[in-house]
Amino acid sequence: MNKAVIVILSIIIASALTLISILLYWERNQAIDFSGLLPGTFTICDKEIDETSSEFIALKLWFQENQYPWTNSLVSFAPAYIYRGKDISINVQDTSVIVNYKAGESLVQVIYNGNTTSISGICGSSKANKALKGGHKSLACRSCVTNFSQTFLAA
Repeated sequence: MNKAVIVILSIIIASALTLISILLYWERNQAIDFSGLLPGTFTICDKEIDETSSEFIALKLWFQENQYPWTNSLVSFAPAYIYRGKDISINVQDTSVIVNYKAGESLVQVIYNGNTTSISGICGSSKANKALKGGHKSLACRSCVTNFSQTFLAA
């Protein structure tokens, strides 16, 4: 009986230590240079930009200057100002950048928290986009939709 309890406790302790090790590894800060991984073109705000455009150059420079600290993330983020390219999607929020990219056969999502003013923007110049409050850059989040509804549908 005592041996069985010791074996069970040993398995529980080993499992807990393994789980803690995996979580610490997953949550580590890492240096990633996305500037070398960028495709030749991106779609942003329904237009295509290439390596010669000012938006592309600003994005590449931002990635060169912000290689650390990137953290893995499993959280789903509301889309804001999005650069879409082959095997990569870059979601620029007010104070963070979320990159979803293909690494081998896996899809990876990482986040960087910091200044994004040089690579963010607002798509279009519609009345709805001009009315957005709090720095939101699309109608994709609930508060933006609520603000839109209150502003334009109440009239």
